[in-house]
Amino acid sequence: MITNTEHYSFHHEEIIALERIIAVAKRKPFFACFIANSYDTHYLCDVRSCVRYMQSESNSELHTGFYLMLKLAAMGVESHEYLGRETVTNLIDEWSLQRQ
Repeated sequence: MITNTEHYSFHHEEIIALERIIAVAKRKPFFACFIANSYDTHYLCDVRSCVRYMQSESNSELHTGFYLMLKLAAMGVESHEYLGRETVTNLIDEWSLQRQ
């Protein structure tokens, strides 16, 4: 469940976009890595694969969610703070992601 943080309150469209990122991360490991990296930088992320995949999307939700997550990371907000720790750790476990 997407939750507002101390630093940021989400609009409805942003919540939909973040839910889209989570849905894609359940199917594409590079998006799971992106979410994990936004939680802990010791998880490596292939941003190029994320961007290439987004180019094939006609819907803007994935783009919105991706760039919103980058904005939040620049603000120092980790993904588990708004996506939920359980969501992030489930993706890490599901894809057997390893800290580097």
